Amino acid sequence: MKRQKRATYFRCDNSMVYGVEIKSLYNVSHPMADRCCCPEFRGEMFRLFVTIDLPWSNSLGDHRNSNYKDKFKMVDQEVRYLLGNKEYSWIAAEEIVGDLVTDPEFVKTDGGKIGVNVDVLLLKPHWDNDYRIEESFKAAANEYRDRNETTVLGRLVQGRWEKNDYVTDRGRKAVRAVRVEWEDGEDGSGSGDGSGDGSGDGDDGTDYELIMYIALSIGGFILFVLPLFICLRSGACLITQCWSKGKEEL
Repeated sequence: MKRQKRATYFRCDNSMVYGVEIKSLYNVSHPMADRCCCPEFRGEMFRLFVTIDLPWSNSLGDHRNSNYKDKFKMVDQEVRYLLGNKEYSWIAAEEIVGDLVTDPEFVKTDGGKIGVNVDVLLLKPHWDNDYRIEESFKAAANEYRDRNETTVLGRLVQGRWEKNDYVTDRGRKAVRAVRVEWEDGEDGSGSGDGSGDGSGDGDDGTDYELIMYIALSIGGFILFVLPLFICLRSGACLITQCWSKGKEEL
């Protein structure tokens, strides 16, 4: 079962400048220029990978398993609350973190531990946004590990409480953010009910167009080329008569 993406609503920051359009360099007082803003900027998408300091369990690959459901619910809230904590998360303090667009995806790491992938939206572009996400998560996760309480940095969680210890001292092998491209047709509106089962192979439209092209080609041949051929071969054809008469006169 493939999980559907959550609805994401984009907030445009018209105060941001993405370039300068030069109007004139020969103005008397100063060069004339306008700011180039991008009102349709959707944000930058990053895939964040984090590691839980627990051995991998095959039950995490079964969405119907109770262990998977409990772990999924806890991790989803932990990652969301850690990245959104303004006291320890850099991106939250700067108010550039948007949302976790996808639900957590569990993967087995090379070291046999539990890995988690989530997509994170940042609202403003910056050359080191990947580093900011990584450092924000590590700082919040370290503080979360040191606290002895049943909240995620003061935020209550729903469901069964089972605190996870996130690995933060092994560099990008344990915590890694990578810029990813927006998927085709993804506008962040969250519209659609996601009721399709995705079982089609995507070739139906192509096959239909090919059949129509062949049918039209055959039809065009029958309507235009074949009658012309018959006329030229027929003795009653005016073109043939004129050509024959011309040869006799010569």
